[in-house]
Amino acid sequence: LHRQLLKELATLSAKIENLNRELSSIHDKMERVEERFIFGKLRKPRAEELIAELTVEQEEVEKRLIELSNESAAIHCQINDVRLSKEIDDATLSLREKVEIVKKVIYMVTVSKPSQGEAVIKLYNKLNNEVLIYEVDCWKHHWRLLSKSNRTDNPPPKIPSNHCPPHS
Repeated sequence: LHRQLLKELATLSAKIENLNRELSSIHDKMERVEERFIFGKLRKPRAEELIAELTVEQEEVEKRLIELSNESAAIHCQINDVRLSKEIDDATLSLREKVEIVKKVIYMVTVSKPSQGEAVIKLYNKLNNEVLIYEVDCWKHHWRLLSKSNRTDNPPPKIPSNHCPPHS
């Protein structure tokens, strides 16, 4: 998981670097349009049209840059959480500390009971955006992993906020 997160971070860094170069290129184009207008090589309506197009392009690049920066920050948090999880010794943790760790790692748990004595449990993981789906035989206490998927492929159900108790 740690290596996967570092690879994702490297990919995001490369994309951010490319967007910064693209942004610089757009600024250079705007300056050239303004120079051409100032020296009379470009008429005002055409200069305004080009500046408007470049401004729209600049806004799109800036929006994508913000999105990637947010993704990068989220991955940095995940890397820190993974590092912390490696340093934790289960034998020395209190129940309260264990519950806090679960709250940091698990986004949501859903349980459905297709039949008596059987349950299907979905664990929505925050660290790697995975959903683990288990089938549980309640009588024999057997767990079986049914599937593992990306959280974007299997989004959590929408629960109205008045049904969720506040976290303390």
